[in-house]
Amino acid sequence: MWCTNLDQGNTAMFPYFTGQKNSNPEVLGTIRSHLQALQISLKYYFPDLNVKQYHWVRNPFTSLVQTDDCELQQEAVGLKNDHTLQLKFKEVSLNSFWVSLHREYPRLSTKAIEVLLQFSTSCLCEYGFNALTNIKTKNAKDSQKQH
Repeated sequence: MWCTNLDQGNTAMFPYFTGQKNSNPEVLGTIRSHLQALQISLKYYFPDLNVKQYHWVRNPFTSLVQTDDCELQQEAVGLKNDHTLQLKFKEVSLNSFWVSLHREYPRLSTKAIEVLLQFSTSCLCEYGFNALTNIKTKNAKDSQKQH
């Protein structure tokens, strides 16, 4: 979207650049190159995810594992028929459940943790950014009160 806006001469998303009277085409080209590199990096680190194929992570007792890996499917069938683990699933958090299965169902547990890790990592990043914003906002308010 930003690249399209740049192509149309719209630089509103760059407030410090927008105020300049003569937009330098060289600078616009550099900005566009950086945006394209950022898009490539984001796709590399956060590939498109088919959420439906991972429903089994959220509830391994009602959803099927979609894979060609026979060992993984065998573990999934074993887990699905374990009534003790069905009770445990209801009592603990999703992360704790999958971590606790590492010895008995190592491949399934590892695969589930890899899927869950992406979301918990981004969640912690968001938490960190929010904390930083609150600190900065509080510091800005405190400094305004002093003046």
